[in-house]
Amino acid sequence: MAEQLFAPPVVAWSPSWACISSEANLSSRREASLADGSPPRGLDNMLHWITYFGPERVAGLDLDSAGALDFVHVRDLHEGVEVVIGDQWPGEKDLLRLQHETEPLLLRPPGRLARGRRRLGL
Repeated sequence: MAEQLFAPPVVAWSPSWACISSEANLSSRREASLADGSPPRGLDNMLHWITYFGPERVAGLDLDSAGALDFVHVRDLHEGVEVVIGDQWPGEKDLLRLQHETEPLLLRPPGRLARGRRRLGL
């Protein structure tokens, strides 16, 4: 259901990045970042329940590694890709755990070669 509501705005506005997340999840991620002393990251440098990456962002993603996980769904959407963390999860703590497991595989530091380019023929 959420994916069906998410796709039309992405197609209409062609963002470079978009997500569906919850305030409780975002707050817990900000608090965890502050607690471990790591520098705060922008929302567009985090993986959320549903995250859209436009074509300029896809080149920096390892879609093959993330998509190999059984709880990650990677689909082409508009000019980019949609990454969905699981169809269902028991609670917010489970979603947070899955996000932390997937982020290092999917998100790459700038300048690193990623497999996402091949997926979109870039």
